[in-house]
Amino acid sequence: ECLLRQPDATSYSLIGWVAIYSIYMAFRIDSKEILYFTVIWVISFAANAPIGPVIFPGLPAIQGWLKMVPNSAATRGFYIATALSAIVIGIRTLIGRTRSGMEG
Repeated sequence: ECLLRQPDATSYSLIGWVAIYSIYMAFRIDSKEILYFTVIWVISFAANAPIGPVIFPGLPAIQGWLKMVPNSAATRGFYIATALSAIVIGIRTLIGRTRSGMEG
């Protein structure tokens, strides 16, 4: 069991640094939205790390709130947009403006 802990910890830390470097390269923080995304990612990553709750005990609570409130709002918006697009496609099909995939 001890042989598996060291490579596991090493790979976890390498994945973390690769993710941080990828975010830095992909999202040069030059807007508020990218800054929000990066801060939320860091909070989530630190809360999932074994040492994160030890350093700051409030991280799991913050991560739980981030999963419940903003994430549910985004999911609700996705469902509303999907329903509206299904209604529009249904109406277009009923009035003959959209051909089905079966007609060629």
